Amino acid sequence: MIKKGCNPVTVNFASTSITTNGANYAWNFGDGFDGNGKNISHTYVEDGTYDVSLFVTDIYGCESQLTQNNIITVWPLPTAFYTSEPQEVSILHPTVQFLNGSDGAVTSHWDFGDNTIGTNDWSPEHTYGDTGRYVVELIVISNEGCVDTFYNEIIVKGETTFYIPNAFSPNNDGYNEFFTGYGIGITSADFKVFDRWGKLMFESNDLSKGWDGTYQNSGDVCAEGVYVYLFKVYNGQPVPLEFTGKVSLVR
Repeated sequence: MIKKGCNPVTVNFASTSITTNGANYAWNFGDGFDGNGKNISHTYVEDGTYDVSLFVTDIYGCESQLTQNNIITVWPLPTAFYTSEPQEVSILHPTVQFLNGSDGAVTSHWDFGDNTIGTNDWSPEHTYGDTGRYVVELIVISNEGCVDTFYNEIIVKGETTFYIPNAFSPNNDGYNEFFTGYGIGITSADFKVFDRWGKLMFESNDLSKGWDGTYQNSGDVCAEGVYVYLFKVYNGQPVPLEFTGKVSLVR
């Protein structure tokens, strides 16, 4: 019997010795462990090649010994490991370089955790299409077919960008008629506009409903000049982003 396998290897030994009933069967498994019994199981947990010896003693004290050399081979497992550069990315720059640091492996397979097709490249690059937390699986295989797996997480964060114009011209020409802010990664926002003396001229909790240059959008025309704004922008975080500045109303 020759047995080869990836660590750990469990072997079932059975004696075919011809002897008296009640004989004693003593095994030496070659890895520092012994056992007794005609039929016995042993698990090898150290890599290497082992000789196995069987000592049979019958009820009269007569002994017989059999040693089979190199009949058990335990192949080492590869060690799967990788790092990523970076581990946390923005949705505006969602590309990650994976660096395979596995040992004892000859092939690898990647699952990037985003339901895309994996790859067998050794150190691949991957671009994510959405925000989220992704568990990336690396499976590596040795020459003997032994397998190891490593997992780590990639975080793709949302990005908030916000643009506020510095002037607008509500003169009914169809261009630049309203004052508001624009951006991506925004869940909600509210803003206020004040005149230079601090009087509230306009407020809104919807960026799509901007200021038309009248008092509270009532139709009462506000004078040309410089006004002060305050935006509170929410992007999924507990604390909003605040933007203050000045906008020029031009007729």
